[in-house]
Amino acid sequence: LVTGSVRYGNNENFYNDYTTTSYANSNLGTNISTAVNIFTFNKTAYSSAKIIAQVKGATGNTQTSEMVLAHNGTDSYITVYATVVSPSTEDLGDFSTAIVGSDVQLNFKQNYVSSATKVIATLIK
Repeated sequence: LVTGSVRYGNNENFYNDYTTTSYANSNLGTNISTAVNIFTFNKTAYSSAKIIAQVKGATGNTQTSEMVLAHNGTDSYITVYATVVSPSTEDLGDFSTAIVGSDVQLNFKQNYVSSATKVIATLIK
């Protein structure tokens, strides 16, 4: 049971064992050859994250994915449980993860320029 209010627009709500947060990237630019960082959390503060990420293409196509991002302090791991794409023939890109310094990153390699992303994450201590 989750209690309390949730704020959207790059805000966080803190609870004892977890944090809920949302983050938006309005334009990922023109890079379609390498993954771009779309969300980061501190690996010393949190052990994992349950994430819902929406990607919206410049033409209005959408891709929504539910995933878990975890780490062991040295390596990061991602499991994408489900992806829904509209229209079903579109593939807006792929998610990956990396550890950079003290941060765990969620990255996205877009297949089309100027995608926008929204991430809602529950970070677990």
